[in-house]
Amino acid sequence: MNKDDNSGLVLLDASLIGTGLFIVSLFISMSIIYDEKQKRLNKTRLYDDKMVPKISISNKWLVVVLSIVFLYINYISTNREKEKGGNTSNLNLQVIASILALIAAIIALYTTGESSDAGDVDVVDIENPEL
Repeated sequence: MNKDDNSGLVLLDASLIGTGLFIVSLFISMSIIYDEKQKRLNKTRLYDDKMVPKISISNKWLVVVLSIVFLYINYISTNREKEKGGNTSNLNLQVIASILALIAAIIALYTTGESSDAGDVDVVDIENPEL
C-alpha cells in the first residue's frame, strides 16, 4: 500500500467515525423530542427542564465539530484529486455544501443558546435533528 492509499484510508476512517457520531447526535435529538412529548402528555420524562437546554447545546456543539470534520475531509479529498490531475468540480461542490452545513450548524447552535439563555425554550422550535 502506498502513501496515497493510506491517506485515503484515514479519510475513510474519519468519515466512518464522523457518520457514527452524527447518528449518535440524531438519537440525542430524538430523545429530546421524545422527552418534550412525554412532558406535554404529563408522563414520565427522560430529563428535567434544566437538563434539556444543556443537552441540546452540547449536541449542537457536536454537530458544529462534525461539520468542521466533514469540511476538512472534503477539502483534503479535493486537494488529493487536484494533485492527481483529476476532475474536482463535484468535489468542489461538496466543499461548498460542507461550508453551508457548517454555517447552518453555527446558526442552530446560536439560536439554541439564545433561546435557552432567554428561558423561552420550546423544544419544537429549537431541536432540529437534521443539523
